[in-house]
Formats: sequence, C-alpha cells, structure tokens
Amino acid sequence: MAYRLGYQSQRGTRTDRAWSVIRRIDARLGHDGEGNWIAKPKWMRWRTFNRLCDRRDTAEAALDDEAIASCERMLRTWGR
Repeated sequence: MAYRLGYQSQRGTRTDRAWSVIRRIDARLGHDGEGNWIAKPKWMRWRTFNRLCDRRDTAEAALDDEAIASCERMLRTWGR
C-alpha cells in the first residue's frame, strides 16, 4: 500500500529549510544556539569552519528575507 507521502524536506518551506541548515551546522560546530559567537572546534580546519559559518550566515539572511516579506504582506493586507 502506497500512501504517496514525501519526505519532510520535500514538504518544507524556505523557512523550514533555512532552520534545518542552521540546526545541522550548529550541531556540527557544537553550538548550542545561545549567543552570537561560535567557537571553532579544535579538530576543525579554519577553511571548513569559515565555510560552515558562511553557509549559516546565508541561511540566516534567508530567514531575514522571509520575515521582511511576511511583514510586507501583512502591511499590504491591512492597508498601511
């Protein structure tokens, strides 16, 4: 019996994907999500650390863009 269910990643929105990227990178870096500063793990190369931080920054920028777009939609709906 096939229910034709997709994977969670296939049903996710752009915001869901950005949060998923951030959680995955934070887990890899050992970051608990508290504070803005992320320490480089001793065993990780600087090149890898910088690449992961850049990917995390890109995901955060996508979240910011979605938040701004959502606010703009609400303002248009309310006529302001």
